[in-house]
Amino acid sequence: MGHYALVLGACGVRPAWEAAFVALVAANLAGLVPVSPGNVGVFQAAVIMGLLPLGIGADRAALAGLLLQAIQIPPVLGLAAMVFGWRGLGQLRRAVWLRRRAVPVGDAARA
Repeated sequence: MGHYALVLGACGVRPAWEAAFVALVAANLAGLVPVSPGNVGVFQAAVIMGLLPLGIGADRAALAGLLLQAIQIPPVLGLAAMVFGWRGLGQLRRAVWLRRRAVPVGDAARA
């Protein structure tokens, strides 16, 4: 919740801690049903709808939603690239190794 408060504070929202709690709850509730990849748009709408009753303008809430998602998505994408990239590299190595060991069908018939 700390980064929510920091981002909301940077967007000029005061008091940031209360708004951060409301935005966090709203974003998590909206994320229960995945509508779009990464919940792009849904996340921002949830943050806006959560912060409007607190008297925070839609422009500041939308900016906070965009910044929050910009902070949250890249680390997850990087971790996924490392995990699946490493796994994919292992599969590629295995496939090359199996091809080198395999005897072509035409050569096996002649032997």
